[in-house]
Amino acid sequence: MILLLDIGNTRLKWLLLSSNSHNKILSAKKGSVLLSVFKSSKNSVKNNVFFEEITTNINQIRADGRTGNSLEEGHLKQIVWICVCPKFLEKKIQPVLNELSGEKHSKKITTPKNGEFKFERDWGKVILRCNYDRPSELGADRWAALVALAYLGPPVNASPKKITEIILISAGTATVIDRVFWSGFSEKSWLCEHKGGIIFPGFSQMQNDMKFLKKSRNKKNSTLDVHPQNTLDAIRTGIASCQLGFQPSIHGTIVVHGGESRKWIESYKFFYPMRSKPLELPWLVFEGLFIISNKKEKKF
Repeated sequence: MILLLDIGNTRLKWLLLSSNSHNKILSAKKGSVLLSVFKSSKNSVKNNVFFEEITTNINQIRADGRTGNSLEEGHLKQIVWICVCPKFLEKKIQPVLNELSGEKHSKKITTPKNGEFKFERDWGKVILRCNYDRPSELGADRWAALVALAYLGPPVNASPKKITEIILISAGTATVIDRVFWSGFSEKSWLCEHKGGIIFPGFSQMQNDMKFLKKSRNKKNSTLDVHPQNTLDAIRTGIASCQLGFQPSIHGTIVVHGGESRKWIESYKFFYPMRSKPLELPWLVFEGLFIISNKKEKKF
């Protein structure tokens, strides 16, 4: 079994995979916990909510017989994780991970210093490149999402003779809008470039900052409206407008992931009803972690 972790600003999201000796996935369980469960030092590691949640699910997979044939396949072999939370919290999480799999079997993923990841698939070779001044400063969650996006391949309308853009949206505690460009060296050789992106508070963060609404927030449900006739509708529509953060091209592809992805897509469809619906890929970060942990980088 392998445990994938996406440790964000407010939550730890996890995905537990059980596979056989041929790497065929037999079972997948997922969940999340608030990072606040790690702040208290009163409870022992084994009494931590996250530890109990993972061990319960491991035992359930075993009970269901979805662990392959060998004894080794029925145990947690590795934890692959990314972390963008404050360092003091990361230090509190680390002992729990060590207890689950042992320090040697815990692998933290970071963005590589050279900002590149090379791989080869049946349809061709790809160089993924981050054009940050210092690529290692790109958040590991953004990097994992980029790897997964690149692994899907160039858009169907892409060709080596032109540059094709994808807008990658991460909608969570913060909203991140990354611009990704595909270009081809040939039909079988591609460059996927992350040109940059913008970051701003997400839906919930913006809503929470409107403290003066606390007394009236629960009076009625707000709606998106072109011409809002009350304060709550005006605030919701304003936040939705802010979340888009860019002028989409008519033919561009938009990919969305994150806990607030459906809110983002709802907002996009409201303001751009005639445009193609964005693609929601909720597992993107986990897919990137799985790819990074299993692939040996190609040299070409």
